[in-house]
Amino acid sequence: MQTFEYNGYLGSIEFDTRSDCLHGNLLHITDLITYEADTMPALRKAFEESVDDYLATCKEFGIEPKKPYKGVFNVRMKPELHQKAAMKASQLGTSLNDLVNNAVENFVENKPSKANFDYETLRIKMFEPIERLKEEIHAQLKPTNPVNKIDVIAEAQRITFIANEPALMQ
Repeated sequence: MQTFEYNGYLGSIEFDTRSDCLHGNLLHITDLITYEADTMPALRKAFEESVDDYLATCKEFGIEPKKPYKGVFNVRMKPELHQKAAMKASQLGTSLNDLVNNAVENFVENKPSKANFDYETLRIKMFEPIERLKEEIHAQLKPTNPVNKIDVIAEAQRITFIANEPALMQ
């Protein structure tokens, strides 16, 4: 959905094919505030005027304008994900609320999260030495011996698993 934004309020942009009219309403508030126009620039202007009028009317009547968001919402997730998130928060020394808040902020701001950056740095620091170790193991064992090949594969899988699980390296 395309929207307008003005003074912290969002407004929808809709088109009625029957009346050939652009229209919209303020989003994410409990009050119903609508606007309409014949062109997009006029619709934007009508939206902004509707926000200004809404705020002025609230002030005139001594009513608190409905804020689009209070900063509190419930999140429903699978119990397994809830547990993993709580465990990750504990590992990072933060609260579950802060973990979710940071994840959402990083998502909407298109920023890499601190947790992902730390993990990526750790992975890079660990991966190169592990790759060298796996190469040394391969070089020391005779590739014609099937038992040695199995041992090398098992050891490589174990090392890779440990490298991909930072909690196991503590």
